Amino acid sequence: MRAFDGGEVDPFIEKIDVHYQPGHNHTTMGETLEADGQFLISLNKFSKDRFLNVGPLKPEHDQVSDISGERMALAHDGPTFAEPHDCILVRADKVNPASIYDRKDPPLEEARVQAEKDGVDLDWGMDVIRDATRCGSTCTRSRRPSASTNSR
Repeated sequence: MRAFDGGEVDPFIEKIDVHYQPGHNHTTMGETLEADGQFLISLNKFSKDRFLNVGPLKPEHDQVSDISGERMALAHDGPTFAEPHDCILVRADKVNPASIYDRKDPPLEEARVQAEKDGVDLDWGMDVIRDATRCGSTCTRSRRPSASTNSR
């Protein structure tokens, strides 16, 4: 406000390094009326020498900074898929994912139809024990019956 009135101010409170070219920055709940100023994410482009170049897209990465205290602190630094280059940070209490999915849900139904066209039996392996504990080299698992016509 002092700068708007013509006063001389230093608008920077603190700086933290990011690598290399910040594309977009977002704060937690920053696009809502409930902005909380807890975290800031920097979506960085052209992170050329930080990660292996393994495809047509150049590696990019995100850095999450904790901005809630007296000093900013880097909380996460890791690679990301390049596009879409955007995000929204929301509190965990706002996210309410389904814990059990119904096969009649549209995305799952599309997958079922495609699997049927490709001759894939989605019910194969229902008898395989998936909730096992680590058992070294002596694990036992059940196999599907050999009478099945599915070659997978």
